[in-house]
Amino acid sequence: MKWFILFLLGALLLTGLVLLSQDPLDTLRMTLIVEQRPPIVLGVIPYLSPDDLRNEMNPILNYLAAKLNRPFRLNVAADYEDLARMLELKIVHLAWFSHASFQLLRGNRPWEVLVRPVQRGRASYFGRIIARKDGPIKAIEDLNGKTFAFVDRYSGSGFYFPNLMFKERGIDPLTFFGKIVFTHSHDASIDGVLNGLYDAAAVFAVNVNPRYLDKIPHLTFLAAVGPIPTDPLVVSRDLPEPVRRQIRDAMLTMHEDPLGREGIKELNILRGTERFITEEEVQARLLTEGVEEPPANRAIETGQPLPDAGSAPARLTDPRQGNATDPAGAGGNR
Repeated sequence: MKWFILFLLGALLLTGLVLLSQDPLDTLRMTLIVEQRPPIVLGVIPYLSPDDLRNEMNPILNYLAAKLNRPFRLNVAADYEDLARMLELKIVHLAWFSHASFQLLRGNRPWEVLVRPVQRGRASYFGRIIARKDGPIKAIEDLNGKTFAFVDRYSGSGFYFPNLMFKERGIDPLTFFGKIVFTHSHDASIDGVLNGLYDAAAVFAVNVNPRYLDKIPHLTFLAAVGPIPTDPLVVSRDLPEPVRRQIRDAMLTMHEDPLGREGIKELNILRGTERFITEEEVQARLLTEGVEEPPANRAIETGQPLPDAGSAPARLTDPRQGNATDPAGAGGNR
C-alpha cells in the first residue's frame, strides 16, 4: 500500500509539472464548430411519380438553398389533408397546395400565400377529362354507368372543378357513374385510363405537359375544365416574418436572378412555369384572362376545339360557396 501511495503522489506531481510547463491559454483553447442553420422543409403531395416529383421540386429547392444560404428539404405528404396537418404541426414550413385544397383546408389557420406561378402566360390553367382514344368513350354522355377516376377530394383539376362542370351539365356523379375511384395521383389516373382500369378520369393539363407527349396520341380529350387558378405556395405566419419575406422575394425574382434562371428554364420545360407573382397580381390577372382557353392548347390534342366545359370564371373565393356535386361527401389536388 505504501508503494502505491508513493506512486500516486509521483504521478500527480509529474502531471502538475507538465501543466506548469505549458502555455496557460492552452488549457482554455476550444474548437469552435459552427452548426448549419436548420433546414426549411417544403411539403407537397405525390401528384407525380417520385422521380418526376423530385425533378419538378429540385430547381426551386436548390435555388432557395443557394439564395438564403441554408438547406431546403422536400417532404411528401400522403394527401392534402395530411399536408395541412404537417404545416400546422410545423413538420413542413412551406406547402404547395392546389387552389381548391388551400381554400377548403385553411379555415382560421394563420396561413398566407407567398406566390403563385405564371404558366404559359396565365395565372390559371385548364384541366381535362380524358379517356382512351381506341375505346368506346367519345363524349361525356358515354360515361353513364362507367368507372370514373378522380385524383383527390381536395384536388382542383382532379375533383372540385370537374364536379362544377358536371353539375352545369346536369350530371350527378353519384348516380351517373357506375363506380368512382380516387387514385391520389394524376399519373395513376392517366396510366389507369391507358391500361383500361378506368373508363375516364379528371386530371390536370396533361395536354400541354411535355412529360406526356408519348401518351397524348393514345388519349381522347372529352372536355376542358377551368379556368383554375394556379397552385399557391403557402406558408404559416408562425415562420418568422424575415424568413417569409426572404423566400417570397427570392421566388418573385427567380426568373431574373443568375442563381435561378436555369431553374426557371427547367420549370418552363416541365410545366410551363415562366415566373412567380404575388397574390395581388394573380387576382388582377384573373380579372382580365377570361374563361376561354388558348386555341394552341387544344390544337396540341386534336387540332379541333374541345366541347365547351361551361365552367365559371376562375375566382379566388372559397370553393365551399359553390354548389359542386360531391361524390365523396366533401369537395375539392392539383
